[in-house]
Amino acid sequence: MRCGIRAAAAVLALWAGLAHADDPADKTPERKKAAEAAWETVGAGEFSTLETKHLLIYAPKDGEKRLKDLGTLLEKQYDQAKSALGYDDKTDPLPAKAVVFLFDARDQFAAFVRRVEKRRLDSDETACFSADDDALHAAVGPTPAKDDWGTDGRAAGQLAALMLARKAGTKVPLPAWLTDGFGRATYYHAVGGPKTAADRRAAATWAAKGNVKDVWAGATDSAALQGSLADYFAYGPASGKFLALVKGFEPEENVEKQTTEHALDAAGLTPERVEKSWKAWATAAR
Repeated sequence: MRCGIRAAAAVLALWAGLAHADDPADKTPERKKAAEAAWETVGAGEFSTLETKHLLIYAPKDGEKRLKDLGTLLEKQYDQAKSALGYDDKTDPLPAKAVVFLFDARDQFAAFVRRVEKRRLDSDETACFSADDDALHAAVGPTPAKDDWGTDGRAAGQLAALMLARKAGTKVPLPAWLTDGFGRATYYHAVGGPKTAADRRAAATWAAKGNVKDVWAGATDSAALQGSLADYFAYGPASGKFLALVKGFEPEENVEKQTTEHALDAAGLTPERVEKSWKAWATAAR
């Protein structure tokens, strides 16, 4: 226990120091130290690691053989998200390399949330991210039995969600349907494949009878529907309004958290227009 406490303190000290580095390139060695300290405090055993152009990836030692493929997947996701968020080729969306943690046991992921992120774990939580300068990371726990996207797919989703949060601003509270949905939608375009096709079929079936407002109101927690709606905004017919929509979630005086309806209005959209357009598009995209 004492070892864990010391390691957790080291993580906080190291990540806090990263915010004072002027050159993003200079942050990488310290980010590695902080990541390794975080891994130690979780008690996840030996790790394997891979450094890519934009990421530092940490996984259990026995997952070393798949890190190269994972790195390729995450870099594709990174490039796709960067494009959707309106960055040019010369601009890096992140101030330093983001750390991606993959844990193969529930208790390890839970320990990461409690000891490193210093917060309580939600009962159904299996992935998380931080877009803050001094703690730029995504973490994924074991894949739930009902989730056929796998740990790698969920890690890709968290990375895109992190980038969206950076674009919006770390003090802007975005709704879960948008962050989770954007992560999933970005995977559709970066990777595609049968998982994407299955999501689109599910969305098309639901669009024939469901109400799109239920997606952003939380009446349905379907990941496929969140992905489809975010896809519509970020990559589909409403992509020209996407960044305005994101900006519409910025808090105002005496309003700490904006509604989706407010963000739609800020982007020059109405729920009725989105309802009609999304249903037609989702049905055709199956």
